Amino acid sequence: MEILNLITKFWKWLISADSAGVLTLVTGIIAWVVYRQQVKLREKEAATVLLAEIRNAERSLDHIKNEGFDVQNETTSILPTCSWDDNYQIFTRYLGRDDFELLNSFFNGCKAAQEELKQWRRYFVTAREEKARVVQSKLLDIADRSDSKEVYNENRKKIIDGANEEDFLFNFKKPETYFTKYVQTIPRISGTTVMTTLRHIAKEK
Repeated sequence: MEILNLITKFWKWLISADSAGVLTLVTGIIAWVVYRQQVKLREKEAATVLLAEIRNAERSLDHIKNEGFDVQNETTSILPTCSWDDNYQIFTRYLGRDDFELLNSFFNGCKAAQEELKQWRRYFVTAREEKARVVQSKLLDIADRSDSKEVYNENRKKIIDGANEEDFLFNFKKPETYFTKYVQTIPRISGTTVMTTLRHIAKEK
């Protein structure tokens, strides 16, 4: 009886001409629907970006493992962008503990490998710059000591040709060693339930 009285009072308030009950309820429902749509859209976009990053990283890793690569070719990159750090909270409700840890391990490994790759390339850039400074210094030196333009050009050609033939650049081994280690230990995501879940969230067909 008490519950019936409460329902009756609520209904009277809802349809009361001098109350904003109906408007408040309708506004609340609309706000909730809009909010849910925004949440779903954000989840879909986050999953789509994450899938693209995973696929790009795995393609690069497969290429590096199977065919090798030139460290100085900057078109090779494992993880140029990483949205996982900003969006991982979104996926906690969709992924089980093991799947979440697998995905977290994947991105941590990719980020570590990418950082070592950047460091490795920086050493080569530094080595090239130092090599260029030595060549420039020698060219200035022979310019001061040459008695004629012909002598200068002859000595200049020897120095430049010699520098071009010498392809050795100092390679600090730490980034190369760690990069190789990370590449070999990064877990694979393709073919796991993680990809199935992400594709479902992204509404991929």
